[in-house]
Amino acid sequence: MGISNYLPAGKVCGATPCGRKAKEPLSEGVSPYVGTDTSTPLAAMRSATKVNQDVHSGGTLLNLRLNQDLVNTKRGQANLGNMIRTFFSLGAFHVQFNTVSNEILYKAQEHPEDYKDLLVRVAGYSTQFVNLSRSMQDAIIARNIHDGFQVDQ
Repeated sequence: MGISNYLPAGKVCGATPCGRKAKEPLSEGVSPYVGTDTSTPLAAMRSATKVNQDVHSGGTLLNLRLNQDLVNTKRGQANLGNMIRTFFSLGAFHVQFNTVSNEILYKAQEHPEDYKDLLVRVAGYSTQFVNLSRSMQDAIIARNIHDGFQVDQ
């Protein structure tokens, strides 16, 4: 699915075998479908690299949400850097991250006047969260937040 039309395309698409209900958003690019991304960001990244990035370079965006605490330290930032380098060494094309909590996003929905400067990654671009439609805000909130970098067993 294209990186910028996964919400409107989902509204005209029937239910899918992954458990997605009719009219719900599709997944953007090669990102896991909402709710299926339950392991680690590394697992999602490895899965995304299974797609031939050379053939689909415009639509292989991977969106990930990380707990902000993971990148607040030098060690966390180094881990993230290593994770990104590994992702691209496996042939990946595009990854982007949000590190804002659901708590902050919900507050921004309720009091947008207080969160005019809150930027989020959407689908290949960044914008002010409060300027997004409610359905796009909800789609960003629905993305799983990864709490760790541990390697899958």
